Amino acid sequence: MGQILTRRQYEDLLIDGLAVAAVSNAARQQSNRADRSRALARFRDLSELPPELALAILSHLGPTDLCLAACVWGHLANDELLWQALCKNAWAYCTAYSVPGRSYRQLYLRLDEASLSFNADCFDGFACFLRHEILIDEPGELALFFHGARVLDRRQVSRFMETRFENQFLPNALRKFFNEVEAPNARNEYLSLLLDRFSLRFVASNPGTGLSK
Repeated sequence: MGQILTRRQYEDLLIDGLAVAAVSNAARQQSNRADRSRALARFRDLSELPPELALAILSHLGPTDLCLAACVWGHLANDELLWQALCKNAWAYCTAYSVPGRSYRQLYLRLDEASLSFNADCFDGFACFLRHEILIDEPGELALFFHGARVLDRRQVSRFMETRFENQFLPNALRKFFNEVEAPNARNEYLSLLLDRFSLRFVASNPGTGLSK
């Protein structure tokens, strides 16, 4: 039969057990740290690798991790080709890409700032794009930019595009509208609502056409 323990004996055994567990856990953590240290010791510093290989490794990082990597490997993580790839992955086209000598790292930060502002309010964001000379206010440039920008809120894009039909040929304006707005597959109330909103905006923007909704 098992021995009946007094409360004091039970507490002593519990304390001993916790102490053993703590020592065991500390030993295990120390062993894990030692394993990690040995693994890091075997890993070659990126600066010791051929530049093309180091850049290939860093190209898998996102912008936040790349900024952190720049704290250690600044000459590698600040490479313009890495930041150019990040820019064009999120914004396939913008006017600023054609400016010679442009820093893609600085451009990424400005594109990101303006895009966050645009996603909150399209008109504030557009002003930010213009202020940083990222875009020029021309239809062709804007169409290319909005078509290739993966990080912009489509609702804000739609809101912005609905205001820009002045002096446009009606079929082109309608084509532009549905190129930026996700239209339904079948005719329904939502499609009718979209057409009504487009008609109101187009007529308001082009009063000289003599058209009515």
